[in-house]
Amino acid sequence: MRLSICVLSIACTFAFLVGCAPELVPPDGDILGTVLGVAAETADAPEVPSHSGPEGEGSAVASEELSVTGSLQGSGNYELYELGSSAAGDLWSVFGADIFSPPAPMVVVLFDANHSLLMRRVVTASSPLEHVMRDASSRVYLGVTPPNGGDGGAFRYAVRRTGGHAVPAVRQQTVWLNFGPGSQVEVHSRSGISFAAFDGVMLGEGYEGRSETIKQAIVQAMQEDYASYDVVILSSDDGPPPDGPHSTVHFGSSDPGLLGLADNVDNYNQDETQNAVIFIETFARFDVMRLEPEEMGQMVGNVASHELGHLLGLYHTLDPDDIMDTTGTAWDLAEDQLFGHTPLDSTVFPFGQEDSPGLLQKTVGLRPGVVVLDPSPHTAKMARRAMIRRFAGEQIRWMCGTCQHLDDH
Repeated sequence: MRLSICVLSIACTFAFLVGCAPELVPPDGDILGTVLGVAAETADAPEVPSHSGPEGEGSAVASEELSVTGSLQGSGNYELYELGSSAAGDLWSVFGADIFSPPAPMVVVLFDANHSLLMRRVVTASSPLEHVMRDASSRVYLGVTPPNGGDGGAFRYAVRRTGGHAVPAVRQQTVWLNFGPGSQVEVHSRSGISFAAFDGVMLGEGYEGRSETIKQAIVQAMQEDYASYDVVILSSDDGPPPDGPHSTVHFGSSDPGLLGLADNVDNYNQDETQNAVIFIETFARFDVMRLEPEEMGQMVGNVASHELGHLLGLYHTLDPDDIMDTTGTAWDLAEDQLFGHTPLDSTVFPFGQEDSPGLLQKTVGLRPGVVVLDPSPHTAKMARRAMIRRFAGEQIRWMCGTCQHLDDH
């Protein structure tokens, strides 16, 4: 079963109101029990009373095998259960017990001691969550919430921990950027799309004749984003697709509501041969911003790095400076973004964080002899322009009701 749809929408990037990140609860025992609801029962023991989160009830105790039960209704409600400590190589398995008719599908996640996401899955009676710990953690938490658009309901899970498994090895990922034409390219099980080779004019009339500059800026932005990690980024301008396993990011076509789309969120990059598409013609809507070719290349490169992040197992976050963000404005997207340790988007889970650098390090590994690339020649110019835009935005947004509610319909 595929995980959540991996998209970056225009509505998110062209909004002028930036969302606030949720406050994270510190890992204090009393606060955790009161606010988040930690409860459990072993398979052979009576239920242990506990405090419960809003609309929820449940139970859990650190054990080789235990049972978690509860009931959740409504979007945004969740339960968090402390499962105890865990060593590297521990396999955590969460099985949906078919005792309800029908059992409610729920989003189930595992967090480490810092409340950083380890694994996410929609768990049903036939679709378990399984995760091998890459590192030891003094605490592991299990979270449950209704899926997006789901009603929720009662749930019961069997949670099993078995030690001694091999920690999955990191694997280098090769990525090919296709600026050439495409024929019946399928992404995320959508119908195949065809498109012409990349041309700057697809982004707006102001970029006619600037194709090479923009492509170079896209490639540079992506290579800088992944410079610390063992990700090899090649371009169709350099040659044909590589012979070995690789993922492809296509640049072409348009979509009425999306800037980019990836096959799925591939936790820990289990499939090295997936696709993503950047809907180049959709960026023409941003022609009114009068970005320089390098800035437009930065914007497209940020979206491409975002979609590649999904193929490497990263989810959406809530920080305009983060590559996986979904809340920033189009101006934020035109600036340099980085992978960070930031709060999760509520559509992923209503609590917790994503440690993107840590997950990438555990998935593809660090690049041998990591060298931080020198800043691009236009970095200082872009920084000055970003400062001017921020100042102008603060002055203008309160003078224009249309700007304040640009995406309200």
